[in-house]
Amino acid sequence: MKNYLGRGSDNIRIGSINQDGTGFRELAKEDSTPIYSMKPDGTGFRQIAGRVRRGFYTGLAAVAIGAAALTGCDSLFGPNELPVAEATRSPGEGYAPLSVNFDGRASYDPDGTIEKYIWDFGDGINAKDSTSGAVAEYTYRMPGEYAPSLTVVDNDGDTGTTTLESITAEAEHQIAFSRWDVITEDNRDEHIYVGDLTRTSEGKYILVNQKRLTNSTQDTQSTWSPDGTEILFTSPREGKFAIWRMNADGSNQRNISSHLVERAMAADWCSNGLIVVNYNIGEGIGIINPDEDTFTSIYSGDRVDLPGWSPDCSEIAYQRYINGNWEVYLMDANGGNQRNFTNNPAHDLLPVWLPDGSGVLFASDRNTTGIYSGEANLYLQNLNGIVTQLTDIPGREIYPSISSDGNSLMFVRLRHIGDATIPYLTPMTSTRDTTTWSQLTTKESIFPTFRPRQ
Repeated sequence: MKNYLGRGSDNIRIGSINQDGTGFRELAKEDSTPIYSMKPDGTGFRQIAGRVRRGFYTGLAAVAIGAAALTGCDSLFGPNELPVAEATRSPGEGYAPLSVNFDGRASYDPDGTIEKYIWDFGDGINAKDSTSGAVAEYTYRMPGEYAPSLTVVDNDGDTGTTTLESITAEAEHQIAFSRWDVITEDNRDEHIYVGDLTRTSEGKYILVNQKRLTNSTQDTQSTWSPDGTEILFTSPREGKFAIWRMNADGSNQRNISSHLVERAMAADWCSNGLIVVNYNIGEGIGIINPDEDTFTSIYSGDRVDLPGWSPDCSEIAYQRYINGNWEVYLMDANGGNQRNFTNNPAHDLLPVWLPDGSGVLFASDRNTTGIYSGEANLYLQNLNGIVTQLTDIPGREIYPSISSDGNSLMFVRLRHIGDATIPYLTPMTSTRDTTTWSQLTTKESIFPTFRPRQ
């Protein structure tokens, strides 16, 4: 019996005939059917072609199969070769929501064709099968580190997989804030939290990955270090209010003020390393040098609170209660040149510098029924004295914080006296358009602050 290349109805088939030319039969009736040969006396039986698929063979391939069959040599065609997955992604990092393009067109099958591309985007949410192309686009809406992969399937059903370079979707902003956690109906504890801000498909901000960092009963007034690696906060956990310091993940919490000054609160940390605080519950303002472990009082007298550094550390804004009225004051970093910045019959308080130092944000009850009746709006006053009203709806908008790029304003809103204080965020370009406001939590929270971007 001779093995040879016979012709089927539509392509070349591998078959055999008797030596007189009769008795043709096809040897590879199914895809990947092994082919065997033996001597005329029935001995020497062995496999000569491991997985010969049905198909059209020409040129050297046809000769090689025929030669293997006729001579009984070792198989020239082994098992099916697996497909090879190769893919790229771009970009590899950015702010969430991050749209990434994937390209798997470099994938190939050494002895066949690729029939399917299966993308796993690495977020545990979605995988995408594609039978019509090797490219895909995916949007990572949550901040995180992702390891996407591509699996290709060939026409024999075998697969090949590759893991792409990782993708980092960063939070557009990270914030710290104080949140009231209900223990009983009459008992609430205040803790420091952090969370990531990202956007929905409608463009609204949402707060995700919330993490509680402290466990004492009244931890509040959080603020970031200039490089965003640490957080300062106020706590009475050792009996009296003091400034506490911790890493951004909540580790290494320690009291840095009690051995230097009584009842320090409301810290703000400048890029020169110095920390300005209110001490003795509003009787003065002073500066802690954490590197030298020293404290220097720069102001004492009237009731003062919430001091904050200008971006270049040359001035301090603070609120001062004078003649029955709260005003925003400015002074030099050494306590000199004190002056009334807002100078308005209304209550002006809770000052925050713009990132470029060109003005100060604050809350005020001007043009309302009064801050103590539940009404207040946010204002911006530049250093030339020009005032812009930022919010104008019933209720109280207080505790402003502005992102380091100057594009986003965060604040706490109290709709009515007795309601919960809820953080909101809005673009600075549309602060009066409440449709652009994003409610960040449903829990009562105060003192939201943006983490500085590096």
